[in-house]
Amino acid sequence: MATRAHRALPMLFVLTAACSLAAPASPASPDASAPAPPPIVVGSGSSVELQLMSELYAQVLEASGYAVTRQAPSPDATSLFTSLRDGEADLAAVIVAELAQTTGADPAAADLEVLQTRLGEDGLSLLAPSRAERALGVAMRREDSDDAGVATISDLVMAGREVVWGLPSDCAAQADCSALLTAYGLTVDQLTVSPVPMCAPESGTALNDGTVDASLVCTTQPEIERANLLVLEDDRGAFPVGTIAPVVRADWLDAAPVEFAGEIDAINAEIDTDTLISLGVQVALEQRAVADVAREWLEDNGLI
Repeated sequence: MATRAHRALPMLFVLTAACSLAAPASPASPDASAPAPPPIVVGSGSSVELQLMSELYAQVLEASGYAVTRQAPSPDATSLFTSLRDGEADLAAVIVAELAQTTGADPAAADLEVLQTRLGEDGLSLLAPSRAERALGVAMRREDSDDAGVATISDLVMAGREVVWGLPSDCAAQADCSALLTAYGLTVDQLTVSPVPMCAPESGTALNDGTVDASLVCTTQPEIERANLLVLEDDRGAFPVGTIAPVVRADWLDAAPVEFAGEIDAINAEIDTDTLISLGVQVALEQRAVADVAREWLEDNGLI
């Protein structure tokens, strides 16, 4: 699968720098003489990827002696942000670009210090990001791409109305979809469109059965691997990098043990985009429970 290369991101955050330690290969058992760490509520986004990341955090913390409560997945990025801001959740994995958009920051900005400052106004802290990304992209059937010599979104645009696009019915009203139109100088009226939900399993199904020729997808969707789809190069940079990172409530972090950030960092250092796709396939296509997939990966990597 074609994915954009991970961009090196600055290790910024003062709290993370102060708290983050070199994580041991396998976390030590909780010290019975040490005070119990504060209980923590772990939230999650609705996508399989964010559910997996939040569950990885939850299980590592449980293994270190934290009393963990899991919150039901939030339906969208705004709801997840609100849950963290209002103290209903203490920690969650987020898509940085989505969080930036929710808070009014520039989702395309690479300067995470700006976002950290904005989050600080709401009592939140962004910890060091993972190596996993979930971005948006445009996918085609690989054989069609090869036959037509299409490798970039610009190549696809040149084909004009011969291409049937799978786009949300309200594409122009959705920031991510309208960003695609703007970057490539398109309007919905110029395209032949079949309504397909963005980042949903239907996008892969519509491509696989030939209903559409190209569809807006999330680059970590399990359907991409299952149907042997190709994510085209976003040569005009319509979509920001979808870095996944943990966000924690600042007041909870102030009360946390010094080892906390290192425990979270140990996960983020090990998991990358390809690994997250593989875990997502086990959940979405093999119908395994998120908790079981997360536990197996943590055990295999010596993290619990």
